[in-house]
Amino acid sequence: MRIVGIAFVLVAGPMPLLALAAGGENPNMVPPVDLRNHPPMTWIKRTPGAGAPANPRMGYEASMGWDAANGLIIRWGGHNQGGGGEQNFETWHYNPIRNTWVLSETNTSPPGNCCCRDNVFDPVHGRFIRFPAFFYSHGWQWRRTGYTRDSSAWSYDAAAKTWRNMRPLPEPWPRPLRGAVWDSNSQVILVAAGEGAGHATNVYDPHVNRWTQMRPKTKLPGRNTFGLAYDSKRNCFYAFGDQYGRDQRTWKYDLRSNSWKSLNPLHHPPKAADGTAMAYDAANDVVIANLRQATEKGQTLRRETWAYLPAANDWKKLATKGQPDPSGGRNTIMLYLPEYNVFLMENRPKTEQQIWTFRYGPGQARPGPDAPAGLCVETAPQGAGLSWQPVKGAVEYHVYRGTGAKPWLVDYVRVGSTPARKPGLSNWELKRGTVYYYYVAAVDAKGRQGRSSAKVRTQPWVVQDVVVSAIGAKEVELTWRKPPGSSDVVGYQVERADVRVYAMSELKRLTHDEGKAVYAPLAKPAVGAIRAIGQFKQVSGQLLEKPRFVDKSVNLAAGQPAAKLVNPLLSRDLEKYRNPKGKPYAWSTYAYRIRAVNRLGVAGGDSPWFLTIPGPVTGVFARERGDQVDLKWQPHPGKNIVGYNIYRKQHRWNSSTIDRLNARPVVATAFTDAKAGQKTHRYFVAAVDSLGQEGLISSPVWSYREWRKYYVPFIGQWHQ
Repeated sequence: MRIVGIAFVLVAGPMPLLALAAGGENPNMVPPVDLRNHPPMTWIKRTPGAGAPANPRMGYEASMGWDAANGLIIRWGGHNQGGGGEQNFETWHYNPIRNTWVLSETNTSPPGNCCCRDNVFDPVHGRFIRFPAFFYSHGWQWRRTGYTRDSSAWSYDAAAKTWRNMRPLPEPWPRPLRGAVWDSNSQVILVAAGEGAGHATNVYDPHVNRWTQMRPKTKLPGRNTFGLAYDSKRNCFYAFGDQYGRDQRTWKYDLRSNSWKSLNPLHHPPKAADGTAMAYDAANDVVIANLRQATEKGQTLRRETWAYLPAANDWKKLATKGQPDPSGGRNTIMLYLPEYNVFLMENRPKTEQQIWTFRYGPGQARPGPDAPAGLCVETAPQGAGLSWQPVKGAVEYHVYRGTGAKPWLVDYVRVGSTPARKPGLSNWELKRGTVYYYYVAAVDAKGRQGRSSAKVRTQPWVVQDVVVSAIGAKEVELTWRKPPGSSDVVGYQVERADVRVYAMSELKRLTHDEGKAVYAPLAKPAVGAIRAIGQFKQVSGQLLEKPRFVDKSVNLAAGQPAAKLVNPLLSRDLEKYRNPKGKPYAWSTYAYRIRAVNRLGVAGGDSPWFLTIPGPVTGVFARERGDQVDLKWQPHPGKNIVGYNIYRKQHRWNSSTIDRLNARPVVATAFTDAKAGQKTHRYFVAAVDSLGQEGLISSPVWSYREWRKYYVPFIGQWHQ
C-alpha cells in the first residue's frame, strides 16, 4: 500500500516539489519569486502590487493549505470581494514562486463557508481537508445544500481538481473559528475549540476517515480565532490568543497523554492582542505569531510579529523590517513552508487581498542524513514488504515497527536494518488482522541516524468513489473504484444502515423563508434533510473480489420508518421546523459503506456513506448569451438516471424563490434558460432516477455573477 500525494500506491514521506505546477499558468509570465534567499526578519508583500500578476481580491475568513507536491497554496471559502458577501465555495490555487492565482473549477464543492480559517492540508495523502463553518447567513445559499450535502470532513485533491464528501460517522461537528493543525508524527489532525464549541478537543484521522473525541481531563478554555501550532520537535501543540476572551496564557497540548496545560512563560503578547495567526518553524525551532494590537483606547490599530521560543518557554516581540498592513481580527491566515524556510500569510485589509512572506532566520543544519522518501508497505498473508527511495550519504537503514489502538499511542521498536544498497525489507510472522505501523531512518558513516520517514501502516486507505443505483424497489447496485494504493487489496465488505429523511415538503424552512414561499415541492417530494442514520451492518456475506455488489434484501417501496432508529450514528432534530401537513418521503432510504481488505486480513477504515437516492450532479458549468444562460454538466454515473431537474435562485436574499425551470426531467446534459435576463442568478442541477427520486443537488453555478470584473482574468466563456 503506497501513498504519494498525487500518484498513489500508498507511499509516505517528503514529496518532490513541483514549484511551477500551480494550475498550468505560463512559467514565463513573470520572474520567479526567490523564496530560498529570503532576507531574515523581513516581511515582503508579494501581491497585489505594481508588476504583479492578476489578483482576485477575495474576501476575508477563508482557509489555506500548503500542497508541497504540487507547489501551490490551496485556498478555499471565505467571503467575496465585497468583504461580507456570500459564504464562498470557490477553490483557488496560489503559486508562491510565480506569484500567480488560478481559479480551480472543480467537479463539485462543499457548501460555502465563512469563518473557516483552520482547514488543514494532509501531506501524506495529498488532500486538503475542509471542516464545516458558518453557512447560509450571508445570502445566495439553499438550505437544502447544508441539510443533505454537508458533513464534518470534505477532502480536495488539487491534481485532479476533485472534492469528495468524506462523511465520517459518528462525527463531532467542528465549529467555526476553530483551531486545527496537522500532526506530522501521528499523521492526524487536531481540531480544538471554536465558536460555540466550548472546550472541545477532537482528532481526525484521514487514513481511516474517523474522529476521536478526546475529552481531556484538563481542558483548553473555550475560545475562537486563535493560534494553534504543532511542534514537531517535541511532538506537542501550542495554543495562544482569543478573539473576545483576551486569554494571555500560552497553552500546550500533549496528544499521547491527552492533556492541556498552561505554560506560564515569563513574557507574552499584551492582553489587548487578538486575531492571532500562528505556525511552527522547525528549521529555527520557533513559533511565529502575527497578531492585531491596540494597547490603548483610541490608539491606531496595527499588526505585530511575536516569537514563542519553546526551548526557553518565553515570548519576544520581533523588530521586523516591514509589517503587514492593519486588518481585522479574522482577516489573516499563516502557513509555514518548510521547503523554503518561510512563512506565508494572507492578510485582508479593507480593499486588498494581500500575500506576505517572512523568514525568521537561516535555520539550523540538522546532523545526519535526510529522511527517506517514498516509504511503501505491501502486505502478504503473513507479513509485509517495505521499500523506499535511497538517501544520499546513507550506509544503512534502520526499520521501526509498532502497534497501538490509535496512531498517537503506537510504541515503536527497531525490527531490522538493511544496507544502503538495498532500500527495502521483508517483515514476516505478522499477526493477521493487526494494523502495524512502520517508519525508516537512514544512518551515515559516522553512525548518525537521520530524520525519520513518514509513517505507513498495514491497512488500506478508505474506499472513496462509490456509485449507488436503485435499479428497482427491491434491487440496489453498488460499484466503486479501488482505493488509492490498492495493489495488495484482495476483497471488499459492504455494510448498510437504515436512514430516516425529511422530505422537502415536511420542513417549513425549505418551503418558506422570511415569511414568503420560496420553493414548491414536487408531487413526489425530494429529500430535504437527513434526519437520522442507524447502525451499519455487513450485508455482503463473503469477501467480494470485485468492486461491485447487488443488494436484493431491500424494499424501497416500504416508505419511511415511523419509529426512531436505535442508537443512530447521526441524528438531526428539525421538528420545530416541521410542517405537520407536509407529505413524507415516499421511499425507504438506506446508506452504504464499503471497506477494502488486504492480504494480511486488515480491513480499511470507514468509507463515506452513500444513499439510495442519486448522488449530486458534477461538472456543472454556465455561460451567458445576452438574456439567455446555457448550462451543461457531466452525465450522472448512476445506471437508473432518466433525466435532470434544473433550479434557479432568483437573487441573493433568503426570500428569493428557487424555481424549477423544467416541467419534466431533462434527458440531455445541457439546458438553456431562455428567460434568465442579464441578472445575477445561481443555478442547481439534480438527477432523477427511474423510481422518480430526485437526487442531491449539485454545487451552484453563477450567471452574471457579483464582482464579475475580478474574475475576467481567471475564467473562460464557460465558468462555474
